[in-house]
Amino acid sequence: AFAERHRLGADSAVFRTVRDGGPWHVLVYGLYSGPDSARAAIPRLAAGLRSNSPWIRSIASIQQAIRNRRP
Repeated sequence: AFAERHRLGADSAVFRTVRDGGPWHVLVYGLYSGPDSARAAIPRLAAGLRSNSPWIRSIASIQQAIRNRRP
């Protein structure tokens, strides 16, 4: 619902993992050439997105989080 409300479209994806023993839904947005380009994009995000303190994550860390989730 958050992605739809902010009209993130095909540049976004959601995956579920576990944090602090409970379900955690993660929204990822955008694909960047590296951490510097991702960091530079944050100020250009809409205020509603920036207010959620976006994290910069590598594809490898996202894949690891998905692999480590509990069923």
